[in-house]
Amino acid sequence: MAAATENDMADTKPLHSVFDIEDGSPLIVSCGMGVDSVAMIIRLRREGVPISAILFADTGGEKPETYAYIAVLNEWLRQNNLPQVERVSYRQSHGRYDTLAGNCIANQMLPSLAYGGRGCSGKFKHEPLDGYVLGKSRGPWKGEGLTCALEAKARGLPIYRAIGYDAGPKDARRANIPDDRHFRYVYPLREFGMDRIECMAEIIRAGLPVPIKSACTFCPASKPAELVWLHALHPDLFMQALMIEAVAAPKLTVVQGLWRKATKTRPGSWTEWALREGMVERVEDGSLRHVPHQGPNPRHPDEIEVDRVRDMINDGRNMAA
Repeated sequence: MAAATENDMADTKPLHSVFDIEDGSPLIVSCGMGVDSVAMIIRLRREGVPISAILFADTGGEKPETYAYIAVLNEWLRQNNLPQVERVSYRQSHGRYDTLAGNCIANQMLPSLAYGGRGCSGKFKHEPLDGYVLGKSRGPWKGEGLTCALEAKARGLPIYRAIGYDAGPKDARRANIPDDRHFRYVYPLREFGMDRIECMAEIIRAGLPVPIKSACTFCPASKPAELVWLHALHPDLFMQALMIEAVAAPKLTVVQGLWRKATKTRPGSWTEWALREGMVERVEDGSLRHVPHQGPNPRHPDEIEVDRVRDMINDGRNMAA
């Protein structure tokens, strides 16, 4: 296992242990349907830590494979007497949009990450999850809330949220969320010293397929190899991403596109890159046309990484290799 060292984790050491949760306090798992959060659920089950609810914040822009994985995970949860995944989405009263893609198109903007921010996570993940758990006195979440959370709150007990930040060097850049007046946060993967490779291994050992990266199909953090995969397997979603970029283009000044700025190997615009790679072409009216992928469909980068981990397990090799 290639877990981070104690020094690597100095700034991310969990404040609370999953083994110290008070009787009557619920543990609510935030599940993004990716490797880390799925592995976290499996490990909590293996450690005998009770789970009160499992919530998936749906931006409306996930890959079809991510949505399909919900049924796969739910079957495993059913077999292990765990709560089913509850899907939580952004709610609005303005009637203009209810997904992240709709928000981008209606406001002629790119996802917040393209501008260097993280507003899309707050608006389409954190706020809906908080509203679903606690309910609100007014607005779209008025009168709702999770029973287990409301009962704990009425008794003066803390509500715990499990977050799937792992113990690897990449996630070490993500600081713990401070406790607030509503929630205490636990980080099981960090507590157990599990990095991404060990998370994949945990899922494989449980007999589940390893999910591919959970992210919107137009996420600015996407790598070129992921776009090649998206272009070939989901051309409609690939073209939707380019449309989002085109709609936002008139308002862009410093930012060039979904990749924000150019590097030595690629432009800042997905559209420019796709044109250069021959994945789309412009037609007479100036619009873009998808150029079908030639040859065998590419594999998602995550699938290749999973094969490597599976080979390590089968060969009994050290995961740090």
